[in-house]
Parts: sequence; structure tokens; C-alpha cells
Amino acid sequence: MDPSELAEQNRVPYGVLHYYSNYKLRWDLLIIVFAIYNSFVTPIEIAYEPPFSKTAWFKIVDLVLNGFYIADIVVNMRTSYIDEGGSEITKPNKIVWHYVKGMFGIDLVSSIPFGVFPDPGVVKVLSILKVIRVFRMRKIIANLETVVEVKALAQIAFLVFLLFIIMHVVGCVWFLVVKEEKVWIPPPDFIEAGNPEIYQFWYEDVSIWHRFLTSFYTALIALGGNEMGPRTDKELLTIWVILVSLVFVNALLFGEMTVLVQASSAKSTKFQE
Repeated sequence: MDPSELAEQNRVPYGVLHYYSNYKLRWDLLIIVFAIYNSFVTPIEIAYEPPFSKTAWFKIVDLVLNGFYIADIVVNMRTSYIDEGGSEITKPNKIVWHYVKGMFGIDLVSSIPFGVFPDPGVVKVLSILKVIRVFRMRKIIANLETVVEVKALAQIAFLVFLLFIIMHVVGCVWFLVVKEEKVWIPPPDFIEAGNPEIYQFWYEDVSIWHRFLTSFYTALIALGGNEMGPRTDKELLTIWVILVSLVFVNALLFGEMTVLVQASSAKSTKFQE
């Protein structure tokens, strides 16, 4: 092939970013930081409706972040990718179609600023989808220019963080369900059976912080398959979905952690042999 033809073939169209470029890396890190913020704040906002979620500054921050998420959609539509054959694809039309077939729908829905609507209702739960952007960290770790052991340790740290986020979301979803009828009794309060104090979790003077910690604790014990004490049909259905989902979380996360631990200790094991 003529050198000029080869250069033309390898030419990247104007405005298209290489997936490995430093600009794309810095942009992804920025989006990950925002996603981590939303991972903690958004479930709390939806489930507990804390006073700070009604303030002007909170709504402004939410709008700004949603603006970045919308910009992120544009960036993803202009970023190259690797196809199944291992080749970098830089043609804009192929990039857009690849993104539309993948994460575009989730990214678009999660970028909607539900906070600007007077009464978004249940639809606002979809904003939790912002959490999915945290998964970009795996790609960044995979592209680190370091030894396999360090990558494995970084992946383990990410999986521990991911497990914490899953438990946080499960706890908030559980509280969102049980607060409707307010008959649920937290497992630690079972000791108060026969005493009016058994319903102290729903007293007006109980802080949001205490309810959050109790719900988070309930999610943690559900991870081990322990009793969550559902009282209504809706709670029974919810706990069924939660427990089945956590079975897969246990299998996937802890199974992958086992493999990564073995990879991180492979060098020292080989040295000892």
C-alpha cells in the first residue's frame, strides 16, 4: 500500500478522541468522581429525603453534574473503540452506532435532571443509574502501565468499594419500601417484642442518620442470607428480589476476588518455590 494511502487510512477524523488518550483518561476520572458522589448521595436523597436535598445549592450541584453527564454522552460518541478483531475504530458513524447499541440508553436516562420537575415521583429512582459510570474504573485499572500484581490489588480495592456501594443502594431501596406503611421492625429491635418500644424506629425524633445506619446494617446481614423481617406483601416481594440478587453478587464478586488474590500473590509464591 502506498504510504500516502496508509496515512489516509490511519488518519483520525477531526474531533474524534483515541480511547487511550490522556484527555479521555482525565475526563473519565472526572466523571468517575462525580459518579462516586452520586453513588452515595442519590440513593439517600431518594429514600430519606433529607433536608439538604431541598436546598438551592444542592439543586444547583445536581444540575451542573447532569450537565457534565450530558457532555459525557457527546464525548463517548466521539471516542474510538476496539472491535472484536482488536482494531481501533475511529469512523464517527461506527462509533455512534456502537455506543447507541451499548450504554447510550442508560447514560441518557441517568442524565435527566429529575430534580427540576415539581413531582418526578417514582421515575426519579432511575437517577440511581448514574452509579453505573463508576464501572469505568475497571477499564482504567486494566490500562495501567504496571505489573499484574498491582493491577490485581487495584481491582480488589475496586470490588470492595463496589460491594459497599451495592449494600448502600440495597439499604436505601429497602427503606424506600418499608417507609410506606411503617410497620417494619428492624432485627436489632426484635428484643423489644411485646413492648411498645419495638416500633421506636418510626418515632418522629429518630434521626435520618440512625435510620440510614439501621437500613445499611439490614442490607449487610441480607448479604449473608440473614432475616430482614418483612411484614407486608410488598416487603416480601422486595426481599425476595434482594436475596436472589445478592446470591449472584456473592458468586460474582467474591469469586472474582478469589482469582485476583491468587494473581496478586502469584509472584511471591513463585519466588518461594
